[in-house]
Amino acid sequence: MTTNQMPNQPGQMHPQDKRNMILFFVICVLTFMGYDHFVQKPQRAALEVARTQAAAQAPVAGVIDTQSILSRADAVALNQRIAIDNPDLLGSISLKGGRLDDLSLRQYFDTVEKKTPVTLLSPARTDTPLYLDYGWLADAGITTKLPDANSEWRLKDGSRAPLSKDNPVTLTWANGQGLTFEKTYTLDDQYMFTVTQTVTNKTTQPVALHPYAALTRQGLPADFVKNAIMHEGPIGYLGNTLHETQYKDLDKKPRVDFTSKDGWAGFTDKYWFTGIIPADVTDKTFRFIRADAGAKPVYQIDMTGAPISIAPGASVSHAVRSFVGPKKLDVLDGYKETLDIRRFDLVIDFGMFWFLTIPFFHILTWLGHSIGSFAIAILVFTVILRLVVFPLANKSYRSFARMRKIQPEMVAIRERYSDDRVKLQQAIFELYKRENVNPMAGCLPLLLQIPIFFSLYKVLYITLEMRHAPFFGWIHDMSAPDPLSVFTLFGLIDWTPPSILQLGIWPIIMGVTLMLQQRLNPPMQDPTQAKVMQLMPIIITALMAHMPAGLVIYWSWSNCLSIVQQYVLMRQEGVEVSFFHKSSADKKMEEMVAHGPHIHPAAEEIAEDLEAIEGKIIEKTVTPPKKGGKKGKR
Repeated sequence: MTTNQMPNQPGQMHPQDKRNMILFFVICVLTFMGYDHFVQKPQRAALEVARTQAAAQAPVAGVIDTQSILSRADAVALNQRIAIDNPDLLGSISLKGGRLDDLSLRQYFDTVEKKTPVTLLSPARTDTPLYLDYGWLADAGITTKLPDANSEWRLKDGSRAPLSKDNPVTLTWANGQGLTFEKTYTLDDQYMFTVTQTVTNKTTQPVALHPYAALTRQGLPADFVKNAIMHEGPIGYLGNTLHETQYKDLDKKPRVDFTSKDGWAGFTDKYWFTGIIPADVTDKTFRFIRADAGAKPVYQIDMTGAPISIAPGASVSHAVRSFVGPKKLDVLDGYKETLDIRRFDLVIDFGMFWFLTIPFFHILTWLGHSIGSFAIAILVFTVILRLVVFPLANKSYRSFARMRKIQPEMVAIRERYSDDRVKLQQAIFELYKRENVNPMAGCLPLLLQIPIFFSLYKVLYITLEMRHAPFFGWIHDMSAPDPLSVFTLFGLIDWTPPSILQLGIWPIIMGVTLMLQQRLNPPMQDPTQAKVMQLMPIIITALMAHMPAGLVIYWSWSNCLSIVQQYVLMRQEGVEVSFFHKSSADKKMEEMVAHGPHIHPAAEEIAEDLEAIEGKIIEKTVTPPKKGGKKGKR
């Protein structure tokens, strides 16, 4: 059956065209809505955030004329102040700007004479300023007058009693436009400040303001030392991640932004930490920034909160905490628990081997407090550690002893095959197999000990307890280098040599122990390696001459214990030991190694050959090394 389609009437649209047009319009509407939601909306939000952040950012210190630098005492005396007094802190709050910029530690001193307390916060216009500011910021287009670094605050109740655990201090300032600002400082019995900022709106319009806190440092700390052992500089635990930024990183990229609801951020020095800690869980922006400010750059860590709306006739408050004190693990752990500050213990840089350094730290400090002497605690703990690794060290030293025991036979083999590298290699492999000696057997136990001793090395470097702790004799501060020098005849000549010539008694003792250790080890089979090993004690001694004396003492004592252990084991193996002269076999071996041929048995080659050799010679050739020290392919 045939269906006849009626022709379209004039002025009417075909039904198929109507459907297509409706479908076209629906698709256009959906496309527009999707584009607006997934593209335009995020872009508008990003622009709004950027606009808000551009307006609501903590101010950074301006250029400071180096000619106007004052002594710290004169800078403190420029403004009226309210004293700070508790068992651990001494300082003051400046009424100009309501700034926390004067703080010292009662229990810690600059030198072993204990005359001058350690200073953590210093005012602007001093040599190394470091201070804390707290305030409010307005969005772009808002002309509300807000307090700044030059605002003169006054005491709310008129009392000039010092800020202490039992006496909070409240400062007030009015902008003359209907807004009154207050800062209430509270301090516990240790190192934690809480600053509560309050805004009262007496106008007829609501006001939205962002709370902020800023920690500003101009120039690097006076005791800053570049090293790879620990981090010093901006640090923060933000967004469930630890962020460590070097000062030199900010010199290249002068601003790093983070967002987080909680956490902490601040400047960490070797022994001290100053930081900002949110007291609430709301969205915040943190910045690590660098700005040029004359001869010395300004480094700043600041925190800006989300806008808070203050209705007419209402008041709002916002609190923030600040820690200013020593990096003592028990103190940091205490605040972590009582104030719920997540991972506050990460202020101390325990490094990649934290699972070793933290237990080592607890054991060492416990020994120090129990014995009453941190010096003896280091010696005792080193003995304990040597006992723990005794089996590993014994395995290494036994392997070295057996290598020395077969040295006369190796000399004979070298004499026999002095012109045939292949047969020399094969004969030495057979000797290893026959005497059950593996040259690589002593390496793995030594490698396993490296994290252990590096962890103890780090603990001794970072621990606050070693600071100003005396040792026996002339060492009055184990955190400082050995004060004596061979270039002053160890104090007999009244002369201060350049730091590069600093070479004390303990570094020399350590160098001697390293050389004695080398005399117990078998000679190297490669002349280049032999020369490098001969120079190592000298190089290490020169490096350690500038390190804290406590580290050098630990290393020297550990070397002595190793020497005794290795000496006893070698005597048990029937190996002759001579510390002060080389045996004829050693001299002969060194001479033959120097003239070649050179052999470089890799670990896998030795293992394979020891398994393969069963009383017959393996037809195998090891390509001699190419010039430049690179090993050829097999």
